[in-house]
Amino acid sequence: MNFQINDRVVSKKTGLPAVGTIHSLMTVEMWLGRQGKTEVPQRWIDLYPDCGDKLIIGVKFDSPQKPVTLAEYCSGDQNGHSKVFLEEAYRYLPNTICAEYPEDDLEFLDQERKESHVSFIKKKG
Repeated sequence: MNFQINDRVVSKKTGLPAVGTIHSLMTVEMWLGRQGKTEVPQRWIDLYPDCGDKLIIGVKFDSPQKPVTLAEYCSGDQNGHSKVFLEEAYRYLPNTICAEYPEDDLEFLDQERKESHVSFIKKKG
């Protein structure tokens, strides 16, 4: 996709209400250097095999969100924790206003999803 700064996007995995605005576009090398890491997270590689060749995109959410779904969080566990333990740990995962995603995990916010998001926010408030 051809994402640009200020495009409105939603994560394919996290979904609504994790709607936000793109605030940064980085190469994988830039992202790794900024994170102090040498390898792309295995979870990303499992989900998006060519993510190493694409952009990492910074998204600022409309309201604080967990950056991953419970299913994503549990699938990233490589220590064999029980589902009950992981669900409890997920509850304490802080909400954030910004998150970074592999390019393939994002899609443009279409009109139908936008209306759904607006409706959700109105019900919440």
